Amino acid sequence: MYRLIMAIRPDALPTDPAALTEMVLALDVENEKLRVAMQTLKEMIFGKRSVRVRGDELEAHLEHVSNSSA
Repeated sequence: MYRLIMAIRPDALPTDPAALTEMVLALDVENEKLRVAMQTLKEMIFGKRSVRVRGDELEAHLEHVSNSSA
């Protein structure tokens, strides 16, 4: 699986179509995880009063999200 730390440079892309396909699929999975995490955080911050969380709970969730995507 491809792990991206920096932006992808065009000259660093693989030329093999299978490798490119693998890269795109891996990025798609990562994007979906981030979309779900963002939606969860939005609900935690801006949701109904009964759903909102304290700052320390939000920080713990952010740490969990960053660790699971690393």
